Amino acid sequence: MRKIFDPATKDKANGEYRLLICDGHDSHISAALVYHCIENKIILALLVPHSSHLTQPLDVGMFSPLEKALSRYIQQYFASGIHRLEKAEWAECYACGRVQALTSANINAGRKASGIFPCKPSQVLRTFETAVDLPAGPMTINESSLAIPNLPSISNYLSLESPEKPAMLRTINAHLHSQLRDGHLDTPTRKFISKINQEHETVLAENLLLKRQMQDITKILGSRRERKVGKQLIIESNDSGPMISAIEMWEKLDTHEKALQQKKDKPKRKPGRPRKQPVPIDKSDEEVDSD
Repeated sequence: MRKIFDPATKDKANGEYRLLICDGHDSHISAALVYHCIENKIILALLVPHSSHLTQPLDVGMFSPLEKALSRYIQQYFASGIHRLEKAEWAECYACGRVQALTSANINAGRKASGIFPCKPSQVLRTFETAVDLPAGPMTINESSLAIPNLPSISNYLSLESPEKPAMLRTINAHLHSQLRDGHLDTPTRKFISKINQEHETVLAENLLLKRQMQDITKILGSRRERKVGKQLIIESNDSGPMISAIEMWEKLDTHEKALQQKKDKPKRKPGRPRKQPVPIDKSDEEVDSD
């Protein structure tokens, strides 16, 4: 920050705000860093955790070409029968691959693909699956489309252990409702009703077990969160919502670092079991015994 980013961008910014994008790792964030950003008009933007493959320009547009270029140079040694590289040889391969991969075109491509510059959040958001948009206005239902022609016999499904697909279950239910409307239930339908009741009881039992399992998992995760300490917890957890001001972050980080330093400065007990203190002897008792 003080040696590279600040001096390299201070004159170019000409007194205006600057933007510094970090991946949010706790080793990169400290109270001193946040305070320096506040004093020097630097906006600190932390990327969403576990999203570097989408929002980190180096991951999106740089590391993949660098890995491929490095592999090509290392492969030359492996093709020669050398299966273990020395440090100097690996550094030489990396230097050659770095020249080929870290180009202006790849750097700009990484910024564009991550939606940073030009600023385009939809570049990242469109990689996720979006819900199907329903047409605006009231929906019209064609009654003829509700009819289910040529329903198969319900006896065909009695051999199945359980209807696994939703479409199959809907077909069975449609057949059942059609017979209920007619007021006549044949023998296969009665068997099916008994079977579906058994399936219902099984599903209820499995649901109860899963609910109990989820309660146990939630309890375990809650205990882990209570035990979790450090700067990452300060960054991730915020009572006021997903946004936190730089001053609030600096105050929390400063308090945490001071408490951590006090814990380190606290004198520690020497390793090993403590020695037992000798039992004091009362001399008056010895004089009485001697008499």
